[in-house]
Amino acid sequence: MKPVVLPEPEAVDTVDKASLDAFRLSLLKGGFEVVPESGGRAWSGPLPNELHDLTSARTMVVLIRDGWPYFHPYTFVDGIAGEHVRDDGLVCLWNDDDVSLKWLTWLGVRSRLVAWADRARTGFHPDDRALDAFLGFASHSGELATFDLKELAGWHFSDGKSGRMHGRWVNKGRLDLLPGRAHGDELTGRWFYRDRVERSPLSIDAFVAALSPVQRQAYRRGLDRDPASGEGPLRVVALIWPRFDAFDVVVISMVDANGAYGAKVLEPAPRDTVALARRAGQDSSLLATKSVVIFGAGAVGSHIALLLAEDGVGRLRLVDNDRVRPGNVVRHVAGAHAVGLHKVIALGVEIGEHAPWTSVDFRRDRPFGPRNIRQVIDRADLVVDATGHASFAAGLARVAGADGIPLVAATLFRNGAVGRAERQLAGDVPLFERSAANGFETVPRESDEEPIVLELGCSAPVNLAPPSSVVTLAGLAARMVVDTLTNRFSYPQEVIEVYRPLDTPRFARVGQLAH
Repeated sequence: MKPVVLPEPEAVDTVDKASLDAFRLSLLKGGFEVVPESGGRAWSGPLPNELHDLTSARTMVVLIRDGWPYFHPYTFVDGIAGEHVRDDGLVCLWNDDDVSLKWLTWLGVRSRLVAWADRARTGFHPDDRALDAFLGFASHSGELATFDLKELAGWHFSDGKSGRMHGRWVNKGRLDLLPGRAHGDELTGRWFYRDRVERSPLSIDAFVAALSPVQRQAYRRGLDRDPASGEGPLRVVALIWPRFDAFDVVVISMVDANGAYGAKVLEPAPRDTVALARRAGQDSSLLATKSVVIFGAGAVGSHIALLLAEDGVGRLRLVDNDRVRPGNVVRHVAGAHAVGLHKVIALGVEIGEHAPWTSVDFRRDRPFGPRNIRQVIDRADLVVDATGHASFAAGLARVAGADGIPLVAATLFRNGAVGRAERQLAGDVPLFERSAANGFETVPRESDEEPIVLELGCSAPVNLAPPSSVVTLAGLAARMVVDTLTNRFSYPQEVIEVYRPLDTPRFARVGQLAH
């Protein structure tokens, strides 16, 4: 018996040629043949019997992609329709970030395809959803349509309802949808709601067919509207319908960001608080009731504050009297646009951009006296010291300890070579009394060779800590804060990390020191 000779896959940029050859051999055994002039990339073969009731086609194509085996092959079936399938027949079997490698043989691909067909008949499970109806359009633009459904339509949907909206292009890649009439260069729009959509519309005709008769009339009147009437013709439309426990949306724009005409579907991107909070982590609902005071809104403090807000902390009070200087933006969360603003204000703006659920207030000073400190931290659930000021840290620790308020302090040493995060609770050894004598580490003092850099107009020496050390310490401190606010107390009272080895034995190796 002659050995099987496979054509060289000239068009495939593979990571593992042996596994690619094994996959192509399994296709050959499954009755597939190489598509001419595809360089061994595309293979055509018999469609599994289990899909015959979904299409009149009896063949399918498997397309091997670059990056094999870490990127799954594409499967195309003509004439098939339903959720998770494009109008060109591409059946969405795996996400691109899937790492299961279940497609290494034709039998693996076939099994997944048959399972997809079963779901196509009986309805996809919520775990399968991608809310990806827009992917079915061949005219997908790659641009975003951002919206808040509650703001846009009030969440009080009823079948056949529609309403005015308008679109405003932002950054030439995002169309922000807002309620009400359009003005100036904004796009006149209308949203339509249906209680039930059998299949995600994969074309403009299917979009219109999914509307109720009354909605179709409103759609057509809008397209034909005379601009002289005071409201321009429809230039953006959206179809909204319930899907599992959420909503799906298809948004079509008739004018792109450059002003060119031609209907294109946009990728829906909700911007409401609920959608944003999904990425805030599992503790966000608990942290929403917490209040934290942060002293120091510089490099380390700004990153701690932003992380805590993104994690879901409900209220932050920021305390600092400095303004943003040009050099600060290298390590601060604020960019060059914030130079000249007080650091607390610049930081508050950034928090509002990232975590709109967090309430922020400011103190544009640095209260040193115990009485003033006590007023600032009153009713706080936790206090953070990110000033890097040893004497102030000692005073803050005394006040917080006396008032029974948890304290987390974050400090960088030796120009960013070492970072330390400390927690002080009621009954703990106060921060200012910790030493080797009672079981705590002492970070080695700077040597005379350590460089000192002064900057014009700034009296304090410049800390030469690299941004990577700043962000790493801020992340550690933020985790310790969340650990404390959630009453887990998984961290010890003190955590020291070495980012650059020192000459002292305990600090001669990169990593976290054993407590």
